[in-house]
Amino acid sequence: MFVQFCIVHVSGLVLWQDTPQPAGYPIDQLLTLLHTEKRLLSSPHPMGQLRLYHAQRRDLGLYAVGTMAASNVHPGSGEIVEAMLDLFIMGHEGSIRVLPYDYNPEVYAPFANTYKESLRKFVTQKMTKPTVQRSPQLKKGTKQKNLKDESPKAGGDDFLQNSVIDVCETCPDTTPKGNKCSVRDSSTSSSFWGRLGDSVFGRKTNADFLRDLRRNLLDKNVAVEVSDELVKCVERELAGGDITGDSKTRVQNVLSKNIADILCFEPDAFLRAAKAATEERRAGKRSKPFTVCLTGVNGVGKTTTIAKLTYLLREAGLSTLICACDSFRSGAIEQLETHCNRLGATLFTQGYGKNASSIAMYGVKEAESKDIDVCLIDTTGRQYNNGPLMQALGALLCENSPDMTLFVGEALTGNEGVEQLRQFDEALRTATDGKRRIDGVILTKLDTCGDKIGATLNICYVCHVPILFVGIGQNYPDFGVLDPKDIATLLTHK
Repeated sequence: MFVQFCIVHVSGLVLWQDTPQPAGYPIDQLLTLLHTEKRLLSSPHPMGQLRLYHAQRRDLGLYAVGTMAASNVHPGSGEIVEAMLDLFIMGHEGSIRVLPYDYNPEVYAPFANTYKESLRKFVTQKMTKPTVQRSPQLKKGTKQKNLKDESPKAGGDDFLQNSVIDVCETCPDTTPKGNKCSVRDSSTSSSFWGRLGDSVFGRKTNADFLRDLRRNLLDKNVAVEVSDELVKCVERELAGGDITGDSKTRVQNVLSKNIADILCFEPDAFLRAAKAATEERRAGKRSKPFTVCLTGVNGVGKTTTIAKLTYLLREAGLSTLICACDSFRSGAIEQLETHCNRLGATLFTQGYGKNASSIAMYGVKEAESKDIDVCLIDTTGRQYNNGPLMQALGALLCENSPDMTLFVGEALTGNEGVEQLRQFDEALRTATDGKRRIDGVILTKLDTCGDKIGATLNICYVCHVPILFVGIGQNYPDFGVLDPKDIATLLTHK
């Protein structure tokens, strides 16, 4: 049926395949598009005379790819690929979770029999979707929730209604002129945060409430030290009394205040700084535009984030030049060019394979000569332990002195993102002899992490860096800032 079928880990390890990869390395090309460049591809994805069906389990870092000849496509092939991936996980989840550090290809060899038997069964039964639905065990491990499949819990309100403060008012590219386009109403974010469950306030005593509050915080991925700090603040506010109607409000206010302190909450900080710099430039107090450098690891959505920032600045009445300093990733410049054409921004590029620091320098000068308000610098994704690339980033920052250096991270990494940011900031300080550091964070794909909001608090608490924006969808207006009051509401519901 398939020309080739394989299970691949995001580290590049081929865990199992029935035959070698076809000529031209189509699997490698597909995974580069899906994982490295974060492209949204249909399944099957056409590639020459082949059709590549693909399925993904993001929480385990797995891809399954079934390759077919274009002339031999079978109905239901996509469901078969998804079912095979689920069967593979059911048999090997324990060994998958320790990858790539502990890898033994012999562990996965027995899947050959499962694959052959299951494939024969699926085809002979003229497979229908219910035949290959995920097992309940696998569904339990899924991080995303589909609200259409869930029955609302008692007293539950859609947290999307209040979870994010709008930073964009209209979206002329996606809505009729004059209509308000709120991130809370965005169709791409319909399952954002899931639904609120039962409140932890339904207790009679102080001790019961504090115990349940702490447990709830931990369940939301709030780190132990952050949870303990928040619980202590609430305990001081209660002062030994029991939970009453009045004390509920006080607890919410205490949580909101402390969460705001942890988040370094300033909803207009970025735009306020950009407008202040623009006013100074127009008054002759500075010559260069407000300059922002965006950096981070590979594949977290920096290019899309730059486009969203450009849209935000445009709505605020500020002109933007995007400096294409990611001169090594294939297609990076073309992506920026597409966004600039849509948003009416200026793109500065010197082509591929050039020195990033030099591109940034001439880009800032270009923005200055054209009287452009803001210059956004796009950089190559890099790992914090890549010494040469961190040194190159340090040189770019020291030579061009941007007003802000922002770290773009992925909300899906959860608490791993805390260590990732800490190490990245430390490596950046080392590369610049302590002259530069990360000034703020933008978290992407927050709409896909369910109600596990705790990692955002952990990032700010441990690294003392504010989260300026969060990405909650794929459209330009799907950009917001975290609201401490509504995070407090989420953290006090199960």
